Amino acid sequence: MINQQRGFTLVELLYTLAVAALIMGVGVPTFTQTMRNSSMTATTNSIVTAMHSARSEAIKRRGRVTVCPAELVGAEPACQADGTSLLVFANVADDASFDSANGDLIIQFQDWIRGDVTTTGADLPGYVTYTAAGFTRAIGGGQISGNLVFCDERGTPSARVLNLSATGRPQIRRHADMTGPVPACSP
Repeated sequence: MINQQRGFTLVELLYTLAVAALIMGVGVPTFTQTMRNSSMTATTNSIVTAMHSARSEAIKRRGRVTVCPAELVGAEPACQADGTSLLVFANVADDASFDSANGDLIIQFQDWIRGDVTTTGADLPGYVTYTAAGFTRAIGGGQISGNLVFCDERGTPSARVLNLSATGRPQIRRHADMTGPVPACSP
């Protein structure tokens, strides 16, 4: 009977550990960056989708439809500037606040802030209302247009900007691609 040795030598184990450490050193930062990009993309896509849905519903219903950040207050959602959900509703009273007693109807209620993404933008109100023609309209008249900046811990270089035109069309752009005054991310 031949006696064979099994197992790994110390040199083989050290070599394997060195390769694993190298892969982890390169892979973990890349994975973290991918996760941050994914959170940013999911957040911006959810608001653009909600705006497209609201615009389409306003045209279909021939009435005003509003999008706003919201939180559940009791059994009904309420528009709140710091809300982590998005509320899309048929706005019968044209008052930018949801009230089912007035006949307002929920079209969508979904999460929109993902990860540690924050928003800033002083030139947009806390809501966007679409008319039957598909244009934005502010309470009391006038069109809504402006920018909403999405930031994370990477700061302004990785920020995305939602640019809402007066015609109601939302577009997402990189912060660096914007011209004119656009708020920067706070550190």
